[in-house]
Amino acid sequence: MNRLAAQDKIEGFIGELAFSKRRVLMGNFSAFSGFSSDAVKFPEFSDTLLPSTVEHSDSTAKTMQQYFPKTKRAAWTRDSFLADLNDVYDEEDFKEELVDLRADIGAKKKCSSLSLSCF
Repeated sequence: MNRLAAQDKIEGFIGELAFSKRRVLMGNFSAFSGFSSDAVKFPEFSDTLLPSTVEHSDSTAKTMQQYFPKTKRAAWTRDSFLADLNDVYDEEDFKEELVDLRADIGAKKKCSSLSLSCF
């Protein structure tokens, strides 16, 4: 797995945490298989479980974002033809090469038809 694929997986996981948190706030604990549905029916259990679960989801998402921060600079590697030049490295030679690549219609066609590793 490369860094870009790993970043996608991590962002997906953080998104799932947010989705699970919204469900928990509505009283739906189905994303947490360790909680039996019978136990959630008891209000005293639910009253302590809800804040703990929400706090845990928030804490896990925050920790994941600290360890694996989003990087804008990787956008040009995903699609060099659509990336914002302001998000690319500050080296002018590199930006110039990227501008030249964008102007190359043949390269654009190859990029859309080949996998990234073959391009």
